[in-house]
Amino acid sequence: MGEGSPLSARLSRGRADPARVRAFLSRLGHPEARFPVIQVGGTNGEGSVVALLEAVFAVAGMRVGAYTSPDSRFPLGPGQAAWEQAGLARSGVPLLTTERKSQVLAAFAQQCREVGAALVLLDPEELEPVELSWQRAVWRSRTDPLGLGVFEPRFLGAYQRANLALALGTLAELVGGMPLAKEAIREGLASAHCPGRFEVVSHRPYVVLDGAQNPAGAQALLDSLDRLPRPRGRRTLVFGVRRDKLVPQAARLGTRWELGGGLGETAQRAARGLGEEDLLVVCGPLPALEEARGVVRQAA
Repeated sequence: MGEGSPLSARLSRGRADPARVRAFLSRLGHPEARFPVIQVGGTNGEGSVVALLEAVFAVAGMRVGAYTSPDSRFPLGPGQAAWEQAGLARSGVPLLTTERKSQVLAAFAQQCREVGAALVLLDPEELEPVELSWQRAVWRSRTDPLGLGVFEPRFLGAYQRANLALALGTLAELVGGMPLAKEAIREGLASAHCPGRFEVVSHRPYVVLDGAQNPAGAQALLDSLDRLPRPRGRRTLVFGVRRDKLVPQAARLGTRWELGGGLGETAQRAARGLGEEDLLVVCGPLPALEEARGVVRQAA
């Protein structure tokens, strides 16, 4: 279909109306139904899950495409889950989750019953760390349904446990229907990369970039730091927020603080003069971390 056709012109001017998209796909013979699709939704961690699965499939020799959208993050409302309205459940397709909040699980269960989908609950505690350090993270599964033994992803954050559990649970559902050898799974987990997720960009001094932007993400970042050997020097946090957000009230905690400019500029200033045992944590929106990454590496 040429770029100047009436249909393509109308689609380019209009918004992504679901009815219009369905009509367009129908005229094309529904190409979206000719290849397998995995949907990943959530508030935190979905980018890591996508990166893990994408890497495994690529190593296994499959042609892989991934699409992520910032609009795919659904916050939890007071007792009702916004995910319920996302329509993630599909007839005959298992819906996997590591969620444990009863209200969210009730919403998932109701949606699965309505469409005829199986709800599969995954336990992150089924994965246990063998080694967590500033250089490497080694995990193993207690039941090990994939026969991996110990495996070593590039992700260093302890908070990746739930994301790893979801990715491995998904792969376990697919084994048998796809050519997924355990060697390819292990190699894919080791090669997956997701910038800004507890990304250690320097050792001695220690510099970490993380995309934490909400209380759950901040707690996960703190928990991951607590699981690692603690540097003996100064600890500095550079936290990027948009202008329309409230500035963290560090003064109430008795913490020394100052207000800076852009995230990259402030991180560069904080990185100057760091000692070998100092720790600098830079967190904020992922696009802003891109600005900080280069200047922090140079300064550290």
